Amino acid sequence: MGSKSDEIYVKKIIAELERYDVEIERRIASAHRTGKHLHRVLDIIYEQTREDTVLITVAGLSDNLSGPVAGRLMLPTIACPPDAEKYGEMKKFSSTATPKGVKVDYAPTPRMAAELAMEKFSKYNFSQIRELREKAYIKELQTLMDDAKLQGVEYPLPMTLWKKGKVRDIYYLGNTLLINSSNRISAFDKNSVTEIDGKGEALNLLSTWWFERTKSIFPNHFISVVDTTMMLVKRAERIDIEWIARDYLYGSMYREYVKGIREFYGVKLPNGLQLAEELPQTILTPTTKTEVGHDIEITKQQAIENKLVTPEEWSICEENTLKLYEFYRKVANQKGLIIPDFKIEMGRYKGEIMQIDEAPTHDSARIWIKKYHEVGKRQENWCLDKEFYRQFLIDSGIDPKRPPDPLPEIPPLIVEEIQKRVIGCYKVFAKNVSLESLDLKSLEEVEEKLGMAVK
Repeated sequence: MGSKSDEIYVKKIIAELERYDVEIERRIASAHRTGKHLHRVLDIIYEQTREDTVLITVAGLSDNLSGPVAGRLMLPTIACPPDAEKYGEMKKFSSTATPKGVKVDYAPTPRMAAELAMEKFSKYNFSQIRELREKAYIKELQTLMDDAKLQGVEYPLPMTLWKKGKVRDIYYLGNTLLINSSNRISAFDKNSVTEIDGKGEALNLLSTWWFERTKSIFPNHFISVVDTTMMLVKRAERIDIEWIARDYLYGSMYREYVKGIREFYGVKLPNGLQLAEELPQTILTPTTKTEVGHDIEITKQQAIENKLVTPEEWSICEENTLKLYEFYRKVANQKGLIIPDFKIEMGRYKGEIMQIDEAPTHDSARIWIKKYHEVGKRQENWCLDKEFYRQFLIDSGIDPKRPPDPLPEIPPLIVEEIQKRVIGCYKVFAKNVSLESLDLKSLEEVEEKLGMAVK
């Protein structure tokens, strides 16, 4: 009820409800006079009340109580105003005129309120409450972001910055996390002073596109897109192992191969393989996942002995990394692309193992164009991933082992090509845009325009 003066009317409703076997609780909070108290009360009800609950609001005049109650709690709400007879249809409108997704039913008398409440108990699908609350929460976050943009600030959200990464910022929301993909670009564990417009949006939307399509193959932490650069995810406990699946001889594996190493995680490779050549079979090369320092290769036995995973969890992660990689490769092939390797992280959530972090994007996987793939040669010239930028830095004389911090400003021509690649990667996968329409220039061509010596 809005005030103690409503108590006489509330007693009439209670008298009607006492004909049924229901538990009754009363609270006083005015939307006009005690806004803070109302929100405190609603928070308590949100956390403590059973989901099979029906609310009856009693508020006179303009009735600013019913809508906020229904919108915050997403429980069946019935407005039964004490002045219903006096104001008629006007009162009904002021009590039930709520935004889409927020519903308030109307009962002009105590008896009708009690009868409607009992009807809700017998017919309402209370199992949908969690889903309704989840949607309402996402809408709340979207509104906060809209307000942030209006104010010209980046992070006004009343939440805790849990982790600021090189590219992504993660906010703690209790059982969920909000992941914001920024326009920052990094290489060799350092950020550039230059940002890439549209990069955060492309990374976020491509990851969510993948998550939607792979959830039937293996569970993942994705809940919903909140903003074009933000996704809401389940807060899983990260397993400190990074799973890397490889189908081509490249990167660190190639560097080991040219040193004479032929066996990788139980798979023996033949002599004579060349750079960027397809491997006889997919090879998993898991490493430790650390916040500081370089990741270290780890075997199943080591992972189990160090209590990073149980034997069963290792098998689940291994099997489903391969399943996901098979799907990613198949989709890429249909788009004229190759994903020669990719990395994945896993986490535990309510007793379930699931994919966390991100799916294959410009930042998290190598992505080659089949048309330009040539065995024996480096692939950075035409790739859609950030190796294009890394190779440019190396060609500019930057030592990957001792890079400056921050990395220097990126020339406009290189920025333009990075934009084409990161945004194009999203559009080719998710929007069926053709590779030809991206109008890419090779790294060699751009470096030549910049007056750099092309190797």
